[in-house]
Amino acid sequence: MGLSYAQDYSCRDHFRKRALERFGVDDQHLKRWINQHLPSLSPYESDVLQPADTKTYVSSDGVIFVCNIKSREFITCFKAVNYQENSEEDEAYTDIHESNVSDFKKDLTHLLNRYRLKEAKELFENIEDDLDDFYHLSQAVKTGQLSERNFKRLEELLSKFHVIKAAMRIIENKRGDYHL
Repeated sequence: MGLSYAQDYSCRDHFRKRALERFGVDDQHLKRWINQHLPSLSPYESDVLQPADTKTYVSSDGVIFVCNIKSREFITCFKAVNYQENSEEDEAYTDIHESNVSDFKKDLTHLLNRYRLKEAKELFENIEDDLDDFYHLSQAVKTGQLSERNFKRLEELLSKFHVIKAAMRIIENKRGDYHL
């Protein structure tokens, strides 16, 4: 745990501004505030791409420190959101960016599903007569006798089936139009 050589790290102006803005820590108290967090810092793994010399650490109270380990500078700091403890008492954090990305993906998925349903609904409205005919013809064939009339119904039922099948194929193909 902890950050190697943390006492040698300097603070960028951006870090100072964020510490004041987000945590109310002014320049006078900044060094003490950092020192209070150093013993509990542990590496923080994130899906966010970072430059090679940049590492992210999280403290036990959920403060995330982004550091340049080559130039030994604190770059920025922010509070983790959605703090959770799992059954092994390890602490899991989701930073603000990951939370926003997750929310965006959920909203996008919701919009895509609405769009797909709207298209399917419009397509079914266009073939509504064929769907009704298919149902009625299938019931007539199912309950009817073996006759020439029912054979014609079966032929008509097959043509309605192909219309419905084509519509379903269009709906299925449109599923691949937009990818997340």
